[in-house]
Amino acid sequence: MSDIDELTDLETARIAMLRESWYTAGWRGYLRGRPEPLNGYAAAGWRDAKHAREACGRNLMWSMDCKFPAMNSL
Repeated sequence: MSDIDELTDLETARIAMLRESWYTAGWRGYLRGRPEPLNGYAAAGWRDAKHAREACGRNLMWSMDCKFPAMNSL
């Protein structure tokens, strides 16, 4: 793998993590009663949370307090 390939892979991963962070912020924003955000990825998370709660009747409060075990305790 060349240096350019490695940098491309790292940049792709960084962008994917940023998108995921925006999505999560939108999801949690909906649960906190905030208006739909303007950012496309945050808006997608907000709309998915709204759909899950209102159309599907799912309880989403589990996602407000996500605490995962440490990797070394698994």
